[in-house]
Amino acid sequence: YIGEDSRALDLGCGVGRHLLPLRSAGLHVSGLDYAKRHVSLLHKDFPGIPVRQGDWKQTPYKNSSFDVVYSLGRNILHETQLPAQSQLFGEVNRLLPIGGTFVFDIPDRTVGNYQKLAKKYAGVMKKRGISNSRYGLVYDSPDGQNFMTRYVYGHDDIVALAEVNGFVIEEIKKKELKNGHGDVNMYYTLKKIADAPDHDGIRGSRESEKRLASAQAS
Repeated sequence: YIGEDSRALDLGCGVGRHLLPLRSAGLHVSGLDYAKRHVSLLHKDFPGIPVRQGDWKQTPYKNSSFDVVYSLGRNILHETQLPAQSQLFGEVNRLLPIGGTFVFDIPDRTVGNYQKLAKKYAGVMKKRGISNSRYGLVYDSPDGQNFMTRYVYGHDDIVALAEVNGFVIEEIKKKELKNGHGDVNMYYTLKKIADAPDHDGIRGSRESEKRLASAQAS
């Protein structure tokens, strides 16, 4: 998706797992990460590299700064609340021109370990009488040591987030992971077809949230 003349942004670039190989291939890729430590390490080891620290819901870049924005490694699971999820998609929209591309991956929560996690967590919430917890909220660990709350999106979530924030889904690819759990990764490619709603300069306003909730319900 990244052509030789494209401007690309690695959203949640970490310490450069995807960013560095792409730049080594001669592509124009910048990076943004929330963790100051990650950004400091990249600046230390690769002086002059175009990586900045910041919140991906309110980035420091100008409108239409990039042709492609990608976030790989299931990064978007870290946004667990509906308003923040809508803000993220809306901000990516702002960074792209009409026709721009947004690529990201999520686990398929209908199979494997993530299906079990989602059902288990939903069961715990029901047992405790908590009725405002969204199905897909889980408490897990990518490495077995550091645990965190994450939200495993369903396909309907992505459809709704895309619709509300000016995207259409162009392509979905699935890949079975060889981890012994029957897990499947889903890779989404979204295309910007319109500007996302921007109310008082804040993405994910109450009006946007209502539209998103309505789209998910339908």
